[in-house]
Amino acid sequence: MKKLGNIILLLFFSQLLSAKVAYLPLITNAPLYPDLILLMALDLDSGQILNQVEIGDGVGAVFVDDSGKQLFAAASKDMKIVHIDTETLEIVEQWNNLPTNPARIILSEDNNKLYFVNTNAGTGSQDMFQIDLSSNQISSVLSFPNFTIQDILYSENLKFLSLILSNNSTNQLSIQTYNSNDLILKYTTSIITSPSISMIDNEGENYYLIDNQQSKLESRTLSDDSVNWSFTYPGESEFYSIYEHGVSNLIASGSINSYQINKLTGNGSPLVGDGSNMTLSDSYDRIDLGNFVQVEKPYIDCNFLICALMTKLDIKKINLVNNTSEIVYQSQNALGSQPKGRFVGENLYRGTAVQQVPVSNYLSLMLLLAGFIFLASLRNTGLKNK
Repeated sequence: MKKLGNIILLLFFSQLLSAKVAYLPLITNAPLYPDLILLMALDLDSGQILNQVEIGDGVGAVFVDDSGKQLFAAASKDMKIVHIDTETLEIVEQWNNLPTNPARIILSEDNNKLYFVNTNAGTGSQDMFQIDLSSNQISSVLSFPNFTIQDILYSENLKFLSLILSNNSTNQLSIQTYNSNDLILKYTTSIITSPSISMIDNEGENYYLIDNQQSKLESRTLSDDSVNWSFTYPGESEFYSIYEHGVSNLIASGSINSYQINKLTGNGSPLVGDGSNMTLSDSYDRIDLGNFVQVEKPYIDCNFLICALMTKLDIKKINLVNNTSEIVYQSQNALGSQPKGRFVGENLYRGTAVQQVPVSNYLSLMLLLAGFIFLASLRNTGLKNK
């Protein structure tokens, strides 16, 4: 009986210790066009809103480090970045009047530098900038004359980052890959067309693209853009996402199935045979090895120069390997979010949540605790009888 009680107690506290939080830039309705000002912290286990922080106009890019202690958020239109204490969810530092609109932000692997770029189509910058977090110095660290930074990708382990550059004269794309800590150039290569480049691997050797015009996934080298392999599957017409699963495999989400693919050979097979698969798309980030949080893409409708958010905020946990989906949060009114960057981290918040926990969401935890209390009372009764 004592052993069973210890197991129940261990399960209870392990769930508390593994709690995760999503930091979500909010889209809310306003008179002429929806506002992007607030950042919401959402407990992914209970579905409760921990707090909301006012960041500034154009909030969208966020980045949290591996420990969950450092959280950065950018207000692109206000041209500023803030540093948030995740234990209090208060702004502890901010950098204003930045040299460009910070549409994307990425933390170096050693957590010493925060890179930011403007990737907006037609107005993207030619420079990548950094904030040296030890000295607070802001500087341009990479410059590309006659090119526009179209996008920036990073490996999941943060060792490498790749810049997608567009030549302003020829529209040719260049992919340049760097070590994230010192920005030493590792590879540069060029491509003519631009399918959806989804990710770079943790080794900084390959990138993966989704080509839905040809209904295929491809692995290509970052060194010379040669094709390692192409993956297609009978009847599969569209792919939504691809991510690393362990050391040697990829998981890809398609319209009729999810697939496990060997990174070296490109050989793969469906995870769900009957076509009733979950899909991973829109904005998503990893919770752990198999679980992701997905934020449904918002829809904004515009008529006669007045735009309004038409959708509610829908957040789910999705596991493609187990083919499971769980609703974490649904807003009652029009609300949206479209986070860019790493937005899931450890729940270190020590304050009081602004929204009460839905009873049903904590039912399993309460049952575990009640079971432990019941077993403890039985044990005490037994000792008294002796």
